[in-house]
Amino acid sequence: MPEFPVCKPTDSLLVNIKWHLAEVRSWSRNYEFPHYVCTHFAKVVFDEMTKRGIRCGYTLVEFTSGGGHAIVAFNTDYGLVFIEPQSGNTEYSLGVGSKYPYSLQGVPDNATIAQIAISWNDAVDITFRECRSCSYVLPIYGAETVDKCPICGIKYDSVNTEPRSGSMAGFEKNIKPRRGEMTEEKYKAEISRRTPGCILFLIDQSESMADNWAGERNAEPKAKGAANILNRLLTELINRCTKGEEVRHYFDVGIIGYGEVVGPALGGELAGHEVVPINQLEDYGRPGESEEVRVWLDPIAKNRTPMCQALREAHRILSSWITDHRESYPPIVINITDGEANDGDPLIPAQELMALNTNDGNVLLFNCHLSSRSAATIQYPGNKEGLADEFARKLYDMSNILPDSMVQVAKKEFNMELDDMARGFIFNAEKEDLMRFLVIGTRPGDLSLR
Repeated sequence: MPEFPVCKPTDSLLVNIKWHLAEVRSWSRNYEFPHYVCTHFAKVVFDEMTKRGIRCGYTLVEFTSGGGHAIVAFNTDYGLVFIEPQSGNTEYSLGVGSKYPYSLQGVPDNATIAQIAISWNDAVDITFRECRSCSYVLPIYGAETVDKCPICGIKYDSVNTEPRSGSMAGFEKNIKPRRGEMTEEKYKAEISRRTPGCILFLIDQSESMADNWAGERNAEPKAKGAANILNRLLTELINRCTKGEEVRHYFDVGIIGYGEVVGPALGGELAGHEVVPINQLEDYGRPGESEEVRVWLDPIAKNRTPMCQALREAHRILSSWITDHRESYPPIVINITDGEANDGDPLIPAQELMALNTNDGNVLLFNCHLSSRSAATIQYPGNKEGLADEFARKLYDMSNILPDSMVQVAKKEFNMELDDMARGFIFNAEKEDLMRFLVIGTRPGDLSLR
C-alpha cells in the first residue's frame, strides 16, 4: 500500500473513493466466522480511508429479525453512499424499512433494515476491541462499556483495545438518501457551438437481436425495431439543433455496434467514423421508409455479445474527445442490449468509463435492456429491491443516477414522477419505453442552445 500524509479526513468524489477501494480490495478476503466477519471487512476500509484522509463512516445496520451487519458510508457528490466491503458494491438508497440488497454470508435472507448508525472518522469516540480467542472485532462507541466478547464470552483486556477516530451519529430512524450538493453544481454546462456535447450509442448486434420483440402485437426483430427507433431519435436530435435552415454543431454523435465485430456502426458515407458532428449526420443521412426519418443505422444480428470490448472502445473514444472538450457537458453513453456480456464482467470497464470526466462532471452511462420474453418492465429504479435477476442488478450498478435536469425532462415530456435516486436504466423495455429512454437520456435539461 502507498504511504499517505496524515491529515483531517474530508469528503471526496465517489470516483476517487472507488479508486482507493480498488487499491484496498477489502473483498479479496474470505468470510470466516468468527475469525473474519463483517466487522473486520468494514474496519479495514474504515482504517485505510482514515489513513488516506478520506471521510468514512463505520456503519452498523440492524435488522428487524435481529442481528446486524457492518458496512461503510461516504458523503459524496452523489449524496450519502454506502459501500458493502465484502463485495465492493455501491448502494445509494439504503434506508430504514428497506430490504438489505445483497445476499452475503452473515446477512439474514430478505433482511429488513430496522436501524442504521454511522460513526464518522473525523471525531474521536469510537474504538475497536478484538477478541484474543475468536478474533471477533467489536466497535465500541463513546463511553460505552463492554467487558467480554459477545461471540465466545471471553473477557476483554486493555491490550485488545485499539483506538480509532470516529463520531457516533446515533441511530437514525429515517435515513433518506439525497443527491449531494456537489452533484447540484455539476451537469450544468451550456450546450453551444463553442462547447458541444457528445452522445455515444452502444448497440448490441448479437445473434439474439434477431429474435422478435416481446409484448408487441406486430412483433419484429429487436435489431430492426431498435435501429428504427434510434434513427428516429437522431432525426429528432437534428431537428432540435436546427436554427432556420442551418443544423448547428451542438453535439458530436457516434454509434458503436458490438456483435460479430466491435466498431463504428454508422452506415453509408459515414461508415468507419466513430464520432461525427451532428451537422455531418444531417448531410449524410440516407432515405428511410418515410420522408420524415433518415437512416444512419442498419439492423444487424450476428454472433455473440462482446459488451466489455464495446465499453472499452467507448472509453478510448471519449478519453480523446474529453481532452479537447474540458468545458463541455460530460459525454452521454447509452447502451442498448438484450443479453449478458460473454467477454467478461462489464461492470469493470463500465466503472472505468464512468470515471472519465469533464470539468462539468463524470461521463453518464445509461443502460436499456430489451427482452424477447413477456416480462414486467422495470423503469428508472432508485434501488435494487425489484431486481430479482442477477443481470438486471449488474446493469443497475452500471447505470448512473439521472441528473436533475433529465428527471425534469421525464416529468415535463412524459408526466413521469421519478425517484430522487432514479437511475438511467430500464429492464425488459418495450418499443415505447426505449424511445422515451432515448429522449430523456439525450436531453441535458432546458439548456440554451446558441
